[in-house]
Amino acid sequence: MNSLHFLKEVLDFVEKTPELTGKNCVENKTTYPNPFFGNIESAQILTVGVNPSDGESAPSRESNWPADMTRDQPHERLKNYFVSRCPHHCWFDGWIESFRKLKPGFSYTDGSVAHKDLSPRVTIPMSRVRDKLIFQKMIGADIEFLFKILFESENIRLVMTGGKVLGDKYVAQWIRNCAPSPLILRPAGKGIGATSLYQFSGLNREVWLFSCGVSPRFREQLLKNVSENRGALIEFLS
Repeated sequence: MNSLHFLKEVLDFVEKTPELTGKNCVENKTTYPNPFFGNIESAQILTVGVNPSDGESAPSRESNWPADMTRDQPHERLKNYFVSRCPHHCWFDGWIESFRKLKPGFSYTDGSVAHKDLSPRVTIPMSRVRDKLIFQKMIGADIEFLFKILFESENIRLVMTGGKVLGDKYVAQWIRNCAPSPLILRPAGKGIGATSLYQFSGLNREVWLFSCGVSPRFREQLLKNVSENRGALIEFLS
């Protein structure tokens, strides 16, 4: 897929639908939609979260997201997010450690792993959203771009998710419930450590999904769940 064209398509949609952020917008801070992090064109593993943190716009990270950034600049910044001078957000550390336990040679920095959120919109923290219904509508509308990546990125073989949306349904459940025809997410066996394993059908290749019971913020449990399911995950990537 062409990540530049994808970026512009997502930004156009976000610009036309500000009501999907609505009351949950971040006030008194410049924020940018983040359609992806890393190289989605080369990635074999795609990690998936809920939506970008407002911490991306913290004063310490202004060099990565300057207030005067033009519309075309985000592409290189997002594609090179994990190799730029500005360190990545600490939220990614749990996944980064899990790749070391999984299989040598997979990392965000070398382009074999990339990240995509269910929504690219930055909001106030999910635990403090002002309108949960709007947040759910936002996820339901924006998730279509995740499926676009799955259909168009031929290299992706494994999707890794963790945590829940608004403390209710797991990220993987949103993916399964919102998948458009002919895409179907089928259980592929029970995982170990409050996890689930799935296989996508409806693509022109084998793609698997690993749903971890916790988000990367709970690093120790994430690493434990990945380690306990290492055999199945390596087989998916073989």
